[in-house]
Amino acid sequence: MPRQGLIFVPSLADYDHFDDAAAANRMDLALAAFEDLVRVSVERDVPTILLLNKKDVFEEKLARSPIRRFDPDISGGAHANVQAACVYFRDRFNKVHEG
Repeated sequence: MPRQGLIFVPSLADYDHFDDAAAANRMDLALAAFEDLVRVSVERDVPTILLLNKKDVFEEKLARSPIRRFDPDISGGAHANVQAACVYFRDRFNKVHEG
């Protein structure tokens, strides 16, 4: 029987989008959805792969839309450095996965 897995692909560029219908930031919504999916995948012993998407758009937006305005927990140079910011969001998703 083939092995199954879960691939989750959130958009990095959604860090500054607010979803009016859900009354929440889209990155926070992605983290919440990931948490639900991880819970199911762990229960069923299904591997999980996280692919952070739209890095090019994220890089363009970062200069004009600082992460700190939408995520006050960000510290150090991660609010302005693309690579550090990617690591910051990767770590947030990993924390949910390990949680």
